[in-house]
Amino acid sequence: MTAKKSLLMGCAAVGAMAFVSMASAAPFNIAGPTASNIDTAPDDPTVLTFNVSETGIINSFGLSILIGCEGGVCDEGGSNSYWDNLSFSVSHGGVSALVFDLQTDNAGSESILDAIFEDGAPVLTVDDVVLSGTTAGTFGPADPFSVFLGLELSGEWTFTFFDNIDLEDDGTNLLSSSIFGTVRDDDQVPVPAPAGAGLLGLGLFGLGALGRRRKAA
Repeated sequence: MTAKKSLLMGCAAVGAMAFVSMASAAPFNIAGPTASNIDTAPDDPTVLTFNVSETGIINSFGLSILIGCEGGVCDEGGSNSYWDNLSFSVSHGGVSALVFDLQTDNAGSESILDAIFEDGAPVLTVDDVVLSGTTAGTFGPADPFSVFLGLELSGEWTFTFFDNIDLEDDGTNLLSSSIFGTVRDDDQVPVPAPAGAGLLGLGLFGLGALGRRRKAA
């Protein structure tokens, strides 16, 4: 193998290492809490905490929730949803993000929210609420989840709910929840971009010098 070819291969390897290792990430999908009657008054909010043991620095973050009636059956005898009465926020690591706070009563008694929330999607609004049916889809949170990026994933997470319309305790339940996203893959040691770029530049400089020597010869 010629010196020129060896140098080119080395430059390519350094460049690939710098960019691929920087982009590596590991996914997570962690079940969150469930609870009955989360539509408590604003001065007595429902605070649900759960601990995450998985570790890593958060690169991307989203959550999914299913809100409905007990056993999935809504009735006028005391099990109603009206999920759009709710205010919902998520907290971790000393920061908090409001997921939604519609302050409406449009969903009706037999309403369900089956949704994913992540940055980049259209923010959930009152126009998305389905009357006495299922509001489903992927929506953006009221506050960006980017506040969690760069934080350690492990530790205590908190979901906070309260009913901001005077219709609390009507049987609104959190039937399932989860948080998901990606964290830095600790199995790979990233090559800092400046170092990788410097090595690549040094290799290209050497390649040019080799060419000049050959011309001089």
